[in-house]
Amino acid sequence: MLIFMRTVTKTLTISLPLQLYKALERVAIEDDRSKNYLVKKAIESHLKSIAPNEQIAVVKGAAAKFRPSSKSSKIHKKRS
Repeated sequence: MLIFMRTVTKTLTISLPLQLYKALERVAIEDDRSKNYLVKKAIESHLKSIAPNEQIAVVKGAAAKFRPSSKSSKIHKKRS
């Protein structure tokens, strides 16, 4: 019996300066990865660096999930 688990994802659209976009495109081609994959990994890495005690779970085939604690929520509110 096969069970398929549906992963909830959200779509995020970003605008990049042309130079940054071209660099992303070059790395994607060189590494044989999608731009989407590289952006997800970069965001995951950044979140881990700014909130190392947070739980960031990567589900196979899905984007990183960020679950802020009360401490990091205060940090993020201060930045806003």
